[in-house]
Amino acid sequence: MPVDIDIQATNTDPQLFVDRLDETKELKLLLGRLLKSKNGQGGVLVKGDSGVGKSILSRRVLDELRTEWSADLVVVEIDGGRLTGVRGLLNRLCEVIYAEVEGLGEEDLTNRAAWLAKVASYGKLTANEIKQINQEVSASSKIRSSFWGLLSGEGALGWKRTASTSASDGYEIVITEDYLSKLLSAFLQELHTYQYRPLIFLDNLDRIGRMDAQEDANTIAALVKQLLELPDCVLLLNLRTQFAHHTTDRRELTHLALEGLPPQVLQEILAQRLQQLVSDDITRLSLPEAALHTVAERLARRTDNPLAFLRWLDFWLARTENRPEDLERDMEKFIRQYFTTVSRPWLASTITQLVAERDAGYNDSPLTPALQRPQILLLERAGAIVPDSLLLDPPERRYHLHHDLDFLLPEGYYHAATLPPTSAKG
Repeated sequence: MPVDIDIQATNTDPQLFVDRLDETKELKLLLGRLLKSKNGQGGVLVKGDSGVGKSILSRRVLDELRTEWSADLVVVEIDGGRLTGVRGLLNRLCEVIYAEVEGLGEEDLTNRAAWLAKVASYGKLTANEIKQINQEVSASSKIRSSFWGLLSGEGALGWKRTASTSASDGYEIVITEDYLSKLLSAFLQELHTYQYRPLIFLDNLDRIGRMDAQEDANTIAALVKQLLELPDCVLLLNLRTQFAHHTTDRRELTHLALEGLPPQVLQEILAQRLQQLVSDDITRLSLPEAALHTVAERLARRTDNPLAFLRWLDFWLARTENRPEDLERDMEKFIRQYFTTVSRPWLASTITQLVAERDAGYNDSPLTPALQRPQILLLERAGAIVPDSLLLDPPERRYHLHHDLDFLLPEGYYHAATLPPTSAKG
């Protein structure tokens, strides 16, 4: 019978983090330097294939920075998968900033953050709302600030007079993206005045608006530009490799690329997750431990992608009879379930070409458009192959097999290029 256990393949809890000591040290050093700089401005772009471990690495480093900086660090964490476009990003930033500032115990700062969140949700500010703001400003002991100045009637960006409904004229402020950006900038400067260091972490930047087309790269570039124009804050951005090309290659961003992991580390990841499940008393493994290790060892030799490895194991544990000798059959079920529109002859042709190019010395395992173009486009549309760059037209793109299909490649395919060469004997 299948084992009722969920190894939480997509869980990015930093307590589940394993290995990547060098990358952890480098990312922490880069962010620490930016936070200690005079303006606390700049950013790091963590890039890599989907599922390689960008999110869990970033969250582990942020946990360590929170401990070291104590209450001085204000981390604003945003998931791009729940946003749409620039306005959606700005609105969410304002909401999360308010939630984080509220816990600082600074009444005046919290009051301003609350207005920031309110303004973000409005299409405009009416005369009555502006009057209320000015009354609050007058009652404050710290009334002179650039933030309040942006909300003070005729001096505000976007201010305009409206039709009168009474004896006196009315006016309103239209809340545009530009206006909201200026409010955010002013508030971040206020945080610095109070000796706080803001750090904005935007995970899954490429998933904003369900992006998956060439023009989306330009949208991402616009979002990055918008964030980089915010002063007095440090950025940590996570982005899939095929989006991270010249549109995000800005001097304000330091790039940190993540590669795949070797088989022994993949098995350490599994052990860590199983240990947490048992310690949390969520469930207990009810099949022979040796059987799981046998399957895990075989699958770890087929991929270098942590998410693909964990997803396969999760499928095997939950939807099969858990017999190691039936692993190949079980993986065929996985293909049929998740790649319903992909023709097996097409996949076989793709695998053959990938292996041939690797054997010919192309260690980065590219899939060039030597296959017929209609076949390439259909495989891409079905999600079976992934482009290196969405900024190139389809005839120029190079592709990789989707990591969920890595088990169709020979064992050790991804790891062969990392092995030291054998010395020839004379």
